[in-house]
Amino acid sequence: MLNDSQKGILLIILGMSIFSFQDVLVKYLSTSTSVFQIFFVRSIVGLLTIGLYLSFTKKKIIFTSQYPLLTLIRVLLFFSAFLAFYVSLSSLSLAVANTLFFTSPFFITIFSMIFLKEKIGIRRWLAILIGFFGVIVVMNPSLENLNLFYLLPVYCAVCYALSM
Repeated sequence: MLNDSQKGILLIILGMSIFSFQDVLVKYLSTSTSVFQIFFVRSIVGLLTIGLYLSFTKKKIIFTSQYPLLTLIRVLLFFSAFLAFYVSLSSLSLAVANTLFFTSPFFITIFSMIFLKEKIGIRRWLAILIGFFGVIVVMNPSLENLNLFYLLPVYCAVCYALSM
């Protein structure tokens, strides 16, 4: 029998594996299918999966929120973030799109400082700068490769950070 920590680790591994598989599938399908069709089918599959889960666990579906405006803003941020990421996958390699998305901790830290008045220590700033430097090293930037599609995963990272 697994304890809660072990179950949590397994669920995180499962979830990350599903997201990785989803990204590969979107990349593969985007060569022959509209990104909007892929996005629509992904949304339907997500709704069905959540519906089945709620049905099997006998949990109620709750459509109300104490913060409807914030909920709407978060939905719009996630919608535009996923759409931007899927469009970027149609033109960029999977590795480049994911590497650019990994700038999200940088934005999350900045937004937590602005919106939540968090105090960010020097060690955290150093870790973020090292991670950001790692993104730059992996990207090996040069101006002749740069195009508008490179901004889409960064936009996705910003939207994700704001929604968090």
